[in-house]
Amino acid sequence: MESSGGKGRLTLAHGDSRFDGSKTRTASRIRVHHQFFPHWLDCALLFPSYAAGSNPPWPQGHIDYLMLSALSSAPNMWLYLPTKTGILAADQAEIRKWLEWGRKNVAYLMVRHDLFDWPGKGVVDGSAHLLGDRGLIFLFNGTKESKSAEFALTPESTGFTGAAPVEIQQEYPAVERREVSGPGAKVSWPVPAGSVVVLRVAPR
Repeated sequence: MESSGGKGRLTLAHGDSRFDGSKTRTASRIRVHHQFFPHWLDCALLFPSYAAGSNPPWPQGHIDYLMLSALSSAPNMWLYLPTKTGILAADQAEIRKWLEWGRKNVAYLMVRHDLFDWPGKGVVDGSAHLLGDRGLIFLFNGTKESKSAEFALTPESTGFTGAAPVEIQQEYPAVERREVSGPGAKVSWPVPAGSVVVLRVAPR
């Protein structure tokens, strides 16, 4: 899990960071699916650039949506933050929290299986990061309505290759929701409007 400074076109410029999180995921899919660039070598580019005299406002709110968009895209990211001026202390803590979470889960982030349609089509999109029968599933709902995501515990849908039932638990946002599903089973999971849900898959 790495972060570094750098210049160039950055994913986030102005406005709602949920929207720009969708742009982060879309750009990564283009590099992976159309330019055949391995996601584990990719770097998600985050936050406003202050190069060339520009001074865009800090995008307050929904830092979780943006950080998890980046972490679901690649195990590396560039944070062009030459100064912390203007960044709320709560947002600084949020960024540090997700960087540390990514370091703890980097083995799963090194694999990626994209789900559903591409971001921005009025549906839930996401990616599965499974090693055999365990790992993470990211679900993103960038729409203004709550929707359910559907996926299957199969190699084709999620990269799942387990041979026994597993427990699926919602890790973020933390709620008491979990279910047990077996190989090949279809799973439906609610994702609130404008939010991201992270599921953890583990053997029973």
